Amino acid sequence: MFLDKRRISAFVKITALVMAVAFIATLAVPLIGTQFLGNGTPTQTSTVDQGQQEIQTLEGLTKTKPTDYRIWLSLGNKYIEFGMTDKAIGAYEKAKELQPQQSEVLYRLGTAYSQAGRRAEAVTAFEGFLALAPSSPLAPQVKARVESLKKAPAPPAATTTTTAKP
Repeated sequence: MFLDKRRISAFVKITALVMAVAFIATLAVPLIGTQFLGNGTPTQTSTVDQGQQEIQTLEGLTKTKPTDYRIWLSLGNKYIEFGMTDKAIGAYEKAKELQPQQSEVLYRLGTAYSQAGRRAEAVTAFEGFLALAPSSPLAPQVKARVESLKKAPAPPAATTTTTAKP
């Protein structure tokens, strides 16, 4: 054998033990704290519940720190994540009111407006973003998006029917 067990130092033994424990821990950590179905996949409910709790926490923070635009921005991001576009727009608008020169707020607001089909407002927000951050890595993508929004056909006008009065 290459190693004489009597000559292995205590340091080497301790190091080997620590490495073994760390290896086992990396295998066990993904399983800890996650609810599983019988087939080993995380439940959808736990993710939704966690998201709702995060939203409630952020909504509470907007009451205790109503002038912190970062909380409003985070709340808008969480609303978008859960498909609540109208609520996200409200949160982003509040963040913009508090910090009008924050380019990320304008980018997120433009994205939310676009998702809601509010093209003119999306263009305005994106153009504001470009004015504040013309050299941003996102600038070429945002410019293309603005052009696309401007070229898109207008939504059909609402038709109203009128009846002739005798």
